[in-house]
Amino acid sequence: MTPKFFLGGEFLHEIGFAEWTTASDPVIYAGPNASFRHDRYFVTTTAMIQVTGVTDEPDFQLRAIFGMHF
Repeated sequence: MTPKFFLGGEFLHEIGFAEWTTASDPVIYAGPNASFRHDRYFVTTTAMIQVTGVTDEPDFQLRAIFGMHF
């Protein structure tokens, strides 16, 4: 959108392994993200909903990443 503000999308695929032996049902999340950058610092936020129907996993995830380039 601008040199400092970006919009995008994010996709997350998770597979859990109980005691590293048996794989659980795969869980897929998808949603939009927004990123703001200023000089050497940035912050990105993402709001994702579960696309699959796994009942023992969260239906929604809200994540934020803070970073610094050096």
